[in-house]
Amino acid sequence: NAIRYANILHKRKYKKFKLKFEKFKDIAHEGLYVIAFETERNKWNYTNRPYPTRYSGKIYINKENFAFVKVIENWETKLNHEEIEKYFKNRYDYTKYKNSNFLIKKEENICYYADNLGDGKYYATKYFNRSFTEKLDDNNQTELSILELNSDLYNYELNDTEDIEYFQYNNKKENVLNRVKYDNSFWTTFYKNNPKFIN
Repeated sequence: NAIRYANILHKRKYKKFKLKFEKFKDIAHEGLYVIAFETERNKWNYTNRPYPTRYSGKIYINKENFAFVKVIENWETKLNHEEIEKYFKNRYDYTKYKNSNFLIKKEENICYYADNLGDGKYYATKYFNRSFTEKLDDNNQTELSILELNSDLYNYELNDTEDIEYFQYNNKKENVLNRVKYDNSFWTTFYKNNPKFIN
């Protein structure tokens, strides 16, 4: 959710972004402010990516009530072999990239918000995510992959809701999905027998 995670919307970090109002003549953008953004900073604190990347996008704001209607985020990354080793060495997906001489990653994330309940409050209604990856391996063979995800939210429950605790993915005391206690002896044996899964 861009409202929760996008640093462009952070009350202090947005100052490090270049902002530009865009004007449109088409009816689809009537009643909206459109702000394009980008930053020269390529660290996690601004891009939410653990490797250098170019981060940019657009924010669509309702002119009447200043509610966010849509947020588009884009990431563009190009890494050579040394950079891949440096930034992916300790990641869970390192095996996918370790034999790559060159890597291009392009990502797009679009979040939509609407007043579906007619109460004047805007809720997340749809997410779209697209990821493109191009790798060049040791044999100068190119491998391409594209992943697209669409999520639609509906059937909102606003009364008598139950809070769901949020656990970090690396919290070893509890499992995020099943809320079971972390079994140290099991995982020690597992990692010993499967070293490729060690971060």
